[in-house]
Amino acid sequence: MHGQSISPDWQSSMNLSSPGFQFSPINYQALFLSQINTKSLFSCAQTCHSNGNCRIFDFDDQSLLCRLFQGNIITMGSIVPSSSPQSRVGSRKYNAEQFVNHGQSCSLCEGSRYMRCINNTCQCEINTYFDGTICQSQKLLGDVCMNSTECRSDLNYTCLPRQQCGPSTFQIGVLVGGYGNGTAGNSLNALYYPIGLYVNINETIDGGDLMNGRVIKLHQGSLVGSIVAGSGTPGASNTQLGAVSTINTYFWFFLIDKSMSMFHEKYFSYMRYCNYMYTFMNRILKKIEF
Repeated sequence: MHGQSISPDWQSSMNLSSPGFQFSPINYQALFLSQINTKSLFSCAQTCHSNGNCRIFDFDDQSLLCRLFQGNIITMGSIVPSSSPQSRVGSRKYNAEQFVNHGQSCSLCEGSRYMRCINNTCQCEINTYFDGTICQSQKLLGDVCMNSTECRSDLNYTCLPRQQCGPSTFQIGVLVGGYGNGTAGNSLNALYYPIGLYVNINETIDGGDLMNGRVIKLHQGSLVGSIVAGSGTPGASNTQLGAVSTINTYFWFFLIDKSMSMFHEKYFSYMRYCNYMYTFMNRILKKIEF
């Protein structure tokens, strides 16, 4: 369908779903723009067309509710069945011709539906970035990126070193085990070469403390652990471990004791692997992931 236009730069083309569907964004708060009651699907499409940030809309012919969203309909949400048989989803269509004047003088994009004048040049609308061809919707938390212009700057997202969008605070680890200053020790709040790490369903951490010959359990919010395998003193008896090198578990808790060439097993509740980072600095850092 086509909305009324005052120039080629203001013309809109839209894809429409079949009746009985609505848009479900992956992050409602980040993508929702507004909602109004309007008389028809065409009127809802016109409202989206008139909003420079609107790229997606849905309209319920029964309630006359029109919802407007920003974002990429393919990567930032889904078209899902609606409880209303007359609800439909519309999304804007884009092509390179609409952005051919990107980076050029503002006189070439005056009145454009797709760009605005910033620092005397034609630039993308807010929350979008130029990919070399068109202005794409900026990406959300965890999306793959190459540079920070691709990430939602209004949400303080940047392109992290692992090439994912997220706040820069995600690069800051949280100490969950050990002294945190590289010092080794054998007390219950110390580690000496932590290795092998699993996290229980209840978020407690079971980690191998290699040079202390033990496996220690750390509870969330506390740096003081408890010994769940070994005695804390390396040795060869059945109650001791020499040097824990690996922890592996799936309903059973397995330890490989390198120095004593022994294989221990101990029953544990099911545990799942989690993204935690252990280092040779005798500490465990929780690496925040998404």
